[in-house]
Amino acid sequence: MLSNSTSQLIEALNLLDVSSEEDLGPSLLALLTTARESSPKIPLSRIAHEIFTADAASLLDPLDTLPVLLPCKDPAAREILSFIGECGSAKETLMAIQEAAERLISSIDKEDEDGDITPLSFPSQLVILVDLYTACAYNILLSTEFFID
Repeated sequence: MLSNSTSQLIEALNLLDVSSEEDLGPSLLALLTTARESSPKIPLSRIAHEIFTADAASLLDPLDTLPVLLPCKDPAAREILSFIGECGSAKETLMAIQEAAERLISSIDKEDEDGDITPLSFPSQLVILVDLYTACAYNILLSTEFFID
């Protein structure tokens, strides 16, 4: 059974094909991915607002969400990442940050196979990763989940 806030999130973002919380995370990720397009059906700022209102950071998998939002120039992307860092799983967020940092390091001075340069510069992405580390550090101190494994 879906919680009231989850049901409201599904309705607000028109994700009517979602029937369980397990389905909601991938649907949100798909919506975040399409929101990066030039004229999305639902803008990233509205998606961010609805995620904050529903307190749904735990529904976003940092390992999947960080690569989608990190290169995005929209300030709402950074807000969502900070929210994940503050309220999501600290352990998963740290693993996602580490993977993103490794990707950035390996891509220094390289272009994509298509010749496209990452939309957000390397230094800007690095600043976001450091901010995300900071956001989830407090969460780690409050949580014992990090030390259980």
